Amino acid sequence: MKICILTQKLGDNYGGILQAFALQFHLKQEGHTVETVQHCGNQKINLRRILSIIKQAVRKYLLRQKVDYVVPDWMYKKQQHSIYQHLHNFITYNIVQTPYIKNFKKLNRQNYEAFIVGSDQVWRPQYNKYQLDEMFLSFVKGDTARRIAYAASFGISNMEFSEQQIKRISNLLQKFDAISVREESGIDLCRNYFYVEAHHVLDPTMLLSVSDYLALISQEERRREKGERRKGELFVYVLDKMPEISQLIQQIADEFQYQPYHFLPTLDKTTVMPSVVTWLKGFSEVQFVITDSFHGTVLSILLINRF
Repeated sequence: MKICILTQKLGDNYGGILQAFALQFHLKQEGHTVETVQHCGNQKINLRRILSIIKQAVRKYLLRQKVDYVVPDWMYKKQQHSIYQHLHNFITYNIVQTPYIKNFKKLNRQNYEAFIVGSDQVWRPQYNKYQLDEMFLSFVKGDTARRIAYAASFGISNMEFSEQQIKRISNLLQKFDAISVREESGIDLCRNYFYVEAHHVLDPTMLLSVSDYLALISQEERRREKGERRKGELFVYVLDKMPEISQLIQQIADEFQYQPYHFLPTLDKTTVMPSVVTWLKGFSEVQFVITDSFHGTVLSILLINRF
């Protein structure tokens, strides 16, 4: 079967990249031909977006207000490529993608037999401001291709959709052949707001075995000139850095006399983010992991101290 996968834009999120790799890997193992959509993500540029950027810049730099100032990728593309070069290389070598897509309707011309949307918070409105309907496969024409949601995630347990969005999305979900969600709370959201039944399934990263991940690490290390080794016995993969978490890290390090390895560096113009393989090895070679990440927790369960 020829399958098209739609997930969040791949690029700078380790968990997002790994779940996309895992789902494609699993489907290929089952004998399918698979491609993942390469798209612009939440960075669509239009007049409204440009005005929003200007407004945020004025508030931050002139009014000195604290704002969540988000600059679109295209404004610092070269810098982004340098920072995330190892992640982009992993995607190039390990994930088959479509040509860059702006108009999702063009995917109907590729004779896909199934479209799969998932996982990684694909159904969270704030992460899909400009393509929310597409994440519910609104662009798929006719009934020749199956519509499937695998481990789709709303990201949180409460409803963030407007009444208008709920009505529109409900109609789209009625056309799905199968719906599954990553969290149990997603079952209730689907039933109570969209009037469809969903099943609770594993995240794609848990469809792979430990040996699959160890083989990936070995394969990638052979491709690279020199493998990157761990720098401590306490692996720290924390996305939301807070004082209480820093205190906990130091407390555990002192208690067990572990050397902490903080995986995520502070971003600046000279930063080069570690590779996906270095990330995986971080979980597989240490004695203790501290993480606030969903995929970090999954990999801790699967890989800790496997070497």
